[in-house]
Amino acid sequence: MVALLDERRALGDDAPPDRTTRLLHEQVDGRRLTDAEIVSILRNWTMGEVGTLAASLGIIGAFLAGHPAEQERLRADPAAVPDAIEEVLRLHGPLLANRRRVTRDTTIAGQPVAAGDRVTLLWVPANRDPAAFSGPLAYRPARDQSRNLLWGEGLHVCPGAPLDVAGLAPQPQATPQPAVYPASGFASVPLRLE
Repeated sequence: MVALLDERRALGDDAPPDRTTRLLHEQVDGRRLTDAEIVSILRNWTMGEVGTLAASLGIIGAFLAGHPAEQERLRADPAAVPDAIEEVLRLHGPLLANRRRVTRDTTIAGQPVAAGDRVTLLWVPANRDPAAFSGPLAYRPARDQSRNLLWGEGLHVCPGAPLDVAGLAPQPQATPQPAVYPASGFASVPLRLE
């Protein structure tokens, strides 16, 4: 990736006007991003998102295959699909945790945290917190998702959202295999697509 960045710099004004080139000109607090920061962003946009998308598809597929009545309800009411996806992935998120380095002294839930400290964000337990969700382990697709941390902050459009099949069913005598920590979701979900 660093070679790609060097190539883009060498091309100057002739570099393709894509996101990678734009990142070379981005500034944060008045300084340009370092190569390491740009590589981290590109890695998260590509490889990180591919893994999250695959985990999400497996989680949703396994849920729908195990709940044929809900599958039929959603097929009859496609407008309900986005809320169902949010709720399924709230219950069984594609990411278990993420790590961050604290940029300035602060307090989290009454605990002092110093600049430079590392913190781990546990997405799945946060999305099952009874202080945030009433009946947090129940599947309720019509619930208010404003406190759902699945996508971080703001709205996201999943590139897999338009995927459509006539039906999903579990493969007979085949069991979904869970992913291995720190990943979430499934390593494999044997499904029959109709």
